[in-house]
Amino acid sequence: MVKQRQRRAVSFYLLVSWLVSGVGFFLSLWIVVPAPTFTLLPLGVGAPEISPWLLGLNGLGLLLAGKGYIGLPAQSADRHKTLGVALGLSLIGLLLSALPLSQFAATNRRADAAMVQVFGSGYRADIPTNSVPLRSQPFVLLDALRGIRDRP
Repeated sequence: MVKQRQRRAVSFYLLVSWLVSGVGFFLSLWIVVPAPTFTLLPLGVGAPEISPWLLGLNGLGLLLAGKGYIGLPAQSADRHKTLGVALGLSLIGLLLSALPLSQFAATNRRADAAMVQVFGSGYRADIPTNSVPLRSQPFVLLDALRGIRDRP
């Protein structure tokens, strides 16, 4: 009876690990793969936008698969292979979901340079701030996770 419970717990753990790893990898893959059809276009556009969340999801999958891989007894070689694949998917998904965040600094510098080239170096002084106050920084990771708050 105890062994049967342990088998069920391990099977459930494998299922959860595979689910988190698979979903995280699938969604992270759309960061680099162009959408082949119009119906898949929201995945290609939305995945880079939610990459901080995908980073967390793939990190969770990596932790789950890693803990299961280390915690299983040596005689369950098939489960080790299964968790090894889940571990690999989570690791690849983690790297893919980190791409948009790692590219942001260079993209922001190029955008600022283009704005200065088109509008001149003092273009920010010409923007009226009495109607809508500007953000203190162009990108805030916490706002990417919780959303930009409306100002009263």
